[in-house]
Amino acid sequence: MKNTLNISYNSSHFKCLLVLLFLVFTAGLSAQVTTLSNWSNAYNGTADASATVSIPTGSNSNRMFVVAIASSQTAVGARTATVTYGGQSLTLAAGDMSQVTTRQHTALYYLNEAGIDAATSTSLSVTFSGGTTRVNTVWTAVYDYVDQTTPLTNSQVFNSVTNTNNAFAFGTPLTVNANDLAIEVISTIRNGNTTPRTITAATNWTSSNEQTFTTTDGVRNGVFTRSIPTTNTTDDSAFSTSGNVLASMTAVSLKGVLNALISSYATWSNVYHNTSNFTTLVRFSTAASTKKSICGSNCYFTNGCWGANCNCYLWRSSHDLGNR
Repeated sequence: MKNTLNISYNSSHFKCLLVLLFLVFTAGLSAQVTTLSNWSNAYNGTADASATVSIPTGSNSNRMFVVAIASSQTAVGARTATVTYGGQSLTLAAGDMSQVTTRQHTALYYLNEAGIDAATSTSLSVTFSGGTTRVNTVWTAVYDYVDQTTPLTNSQVFNSVTNTNNAFAFGTPLTVNANDLAIEVISTIRNGNTTPRTITAATNWTSSNEQTFTTTDGVRNGVFTRSIPTTNTTDDSAFSTSGNVLASMTAVSLKGVLNALISSYATWSNVYHNTSNFTTLVRFSTAASTKKSICGSNCYFTNGCWGANCNCYLWRSSHDLGNR
């Protein structure tokens, strides 16, 4: 037997229904990664790097601080880089710093929201070691609405080792899903010539910042950003140079946080519906496996309660809306 609850458009019951419908129809959405601070060069020289970097507030919950490094040496060999921000160690996303058969190296490092919040200062420090440095180049960028649990959809690395050429691409294309933001760092060395080659970015990629070095070798290092796709795709980031160079390239695709749009609505409050009427309106299963978190740490949902003092989970069942 069906028991349908009649509610007015201005009632708390109706508001609660709207919230539920919103959650149902947007549950599969992911937010588009946004840029809070575009690539900025923090250092370009032969020593360790230090800089002061201010991170914008943004969402204050889904930020990602990214450091790109291009580091080369006078002979082949591995490089190491220790990257910290405000005393917090950054995580290596991808790179070829440990490759022993090449002079040119690139890498991307990141610090998630928890690390940003824990930072005790705005000081960035990058310490290099391994071989004799040709040039170290460091950039920083800050992104928002990045998934904090699984921030990377994919990563790829290319290195020409000791082979020179003027066209390069990833052997396995980078996976870039809808709403992902792909970023990359490229290092090129014109061996024995102090005039750096120019870089022509791949289709859908734009140069964000490039730095050169002209002692003994002509070095051009740069960071590049891909346009955000609306559908899932792959990209080999095929770039070219104005002449033969040694090259290294590292790229990652940053994953948009799931249900970020829903979280923005989780601040709604002052809507309460008691347990019996709420289960008449919508019947949910209490199986632990069907629980799904839908809001931030300060807003919770359970037992018909919508507000700061409730429990942050929804339950699903096969019961029809409005029926019991």
